[in-house]
Amino acid sequence: REAKKMAKFDNEYGVSFRPKRISDNNTGSSSDQTQQSKEVEVEVDFPRIMQRMRKLRSKIAPVDGHERGSSLGTQTFQGRGVFTSPTTIEVVEHGKSLGDASNPTLKFRKAVVATGGRPN
Repeated sequence: REAKKMAKFDNEYGVSFRPKRISDNNTGSSSDQTQQSKEVEVEVDFPRIMQRMRKLRSKIAPVDGHERGSSLGTQTFQGRGVFTSPTTIEVVEHGKSLGDASNPTLKFRKAVVATGGRPN
């Protein structure tokens, strides 16, 4: 029984699916018979999922970070970008307001806007 429990999470993803089993007590027999239902039981091993995510991120971090961009001659600005004209964008840094004198204003001929995600 314990071996089956361990085998449920033998994949690297930490999620297992298996058909839900239901008891059939209407047979009149003394033995407990089981049959498969159409429902599925899902089990999640959250620590295993997080372990896999950290492993994947550690592989891409050296080529996907700010330092890599800097080594290629790009600059990265953190904040909310607001186009203030057809050729300028103001980067509103966290805790500051649009128009704050300390916000960087970038001038460009062509712009690439690469956005990231953030939690809600």
